[in-house]
Amino acid sequence: MVWHINRSTSRVYVVSDILFFVSIGLLVAGAAGIVDNTGLFDIVVFSVRQVAALITNKHPLDEESRLTFPQYARRKREKNDVRLLLIAGCFCFLASLLAAAHSL
Repeated sequence: MVWHINRSTSRVYVVSDILFFVSIGLLVAGAAGIVDNTGLFDIVVFSVRQVAALITNKHPLDEESRLTFPQYARRKREKNDVRLLLIAGCFCFLASLLAAAHSL
């Protein structure tokens, strides 16, 4: 059983762990952005808005609420740029590996 930890080594592990968790978060956000760019969630978002308007019995006042799904999908064609998220995630992951290798 280990009763004391070398302080310099434990700090390196903390830095490595933090960088690893940040990199996973950035990579997951980038992957979600890529999936969103394919339009996979468009039908779900459109349906939830329509059901919410039906349940609350609110009449759509803005033009976007009165669109059909094909019109909504065409209007929402703007793509998210996720390259920076993925690049930052890769750099954080590499920094995590370097910090872990430094502690060996």
